Amino acid sequence: MIVRLYLNDPPGRRCTLIHTNIEQLREKYALTVEVIKKPDLVKLNNLPSLQFPAVEINGEVVFEGRDASTAELEHEIQKRQAGGQDGCV
Repeated sequence: MIVRLYLNDPPGRRCTLIHTNIEQLREKYALTVEVIKKPDLVKLNNLPSLQFPAVEINGEVVFEGRDASTAELEHEIQKRQAGGQDGCV
């Protein structure tokens, strides 16, 4: 399962919290985590229309512009595992 974190740089409280929470779940769910920083997207002129921080799981934005607790993140991960949306064919 691929998780993309869209974070501000330097990170504020919300960005730091989301990053910490997803790191707590990385090993448990064998997540591949990609951190995408807003300044890098601006430099590439490839800024998505997202409110930062944002969390994308397997291509679907599940949280945007707000905190996401470990329990909320875990719930979204479990929903995608149970629904067969783990990226496997």
